[in-house]
Amino acid sequence: MKREQLLALAAAAPHAVLFVDEAYFHFHGESLLGDVPAIPNLVVGRTFSKAYGLANLRLGMLAGQASLLQYVRKVSSPYNVNGVALDCLPVALADDAYVRWYSGQVERGRERMMAGLCELGVPFFPSAANFILMRIGPKHAELVRAMRGHGVLLRDRSSDPGCDGFVRITLGIEEHVTRGLAALKSSLEEIDWSLAQ
Repeated sequence: MKREQLLALAAAAPHAVLFVDEAYFHFHGESLLGDVPAIPNLVVGRTFSKAYGLANLRLGMLAGQASLLQYVRKVSSPYNVNGVALDCLPVALADDAYVRWYSGQVERGRERMMAGLCELGVPFFPSAANFILMRIGPKHAELVRAMRGHGVLLRDRSSDPGCDGFVRITLGIEEHVTRGLAALKSSLEEIDWSLAQ
């Protein structure tokens, strides 16, 4: 959703808390973090799992007015973040050059992948994240197996509500996107895929 839409939602429901998940902020750049001081019912969450590459540390942050975050504190365990993660965080935050480089790689790769999917005739949801959800249809499991044979892992999302026949490809650096596109083209041919199926 666009920032303006989210702000309108927060204004329309002042009695409710609006939680905005900005896990993929680094890959599209739009944020409500600066709006937190002025909007009493807004909470913004971010993770250090995506652009910072710290998924295994399970580290994130919440930003909101103290009156809202006091409720989170009441239900959080006193040691909900481990010491190793906390020691890694300042180093990760200081490496802004890496985060900018990696985010740029993902953004360019996302555009290349979406253009490649258009060329191959594969329907997909436009993305502002580091992954693309594409509709393969009944041959989704076959594609996942074929791609694995080419050393590229896809996530089969068919069991998610409303996602029957969909798979997800995560984007990385330029070399990964090049390899992923080549594997996708070969795999679609191997499984004899066509949109008509």
